[in-house]
Amino acid sequence: MQHYAHNRAPPLIDDDLTPRAAESIPVVLARMEGKLDRVNDKVDNIVPRVGKLEDRVDALENDTLVLTKNAEAEEAKKIALALALKEADETRRNQSEQSWTPIQRFMAILGGIGVASALVIQFYSMARG
Repeated sequence: MQHYAHNRAPPLIDDDLTPRAAESIPVVLARMEGKLDRVNDKVDNIVPRVGKLEDRVDALENDTLVLTKNAEAEEAKKIALALALKEADETRRNQSEQSWTPIQRFMAILGGIGVASALVIQFYSMARG
């Protein structure tokens, strides 16, 4: 190791390495150019793949949008059907409350016959009696 004066900075390249460093610059540049060419080739191969992936992503986004709209429409149909079924059930219940069932009709007829027979018997007993 060489000692330099206190006010001088050490040289950037040792004097012993100067010819060797000068010879290696074209070699280093050639290696760098080769690496850059490989990187460029890889980028050239990646660009079409990225384009295809973008197309696939666009198609998937469109499919997702269509499926979302279809799901919303189906949900709206389900809600409308549920409301219609509820309304139909309420209408059926109201009609069944307003109309008589066969058993209720039978009981009313039977009660009417009973009242009529009681009146006939009472008038008969009054007439005889």
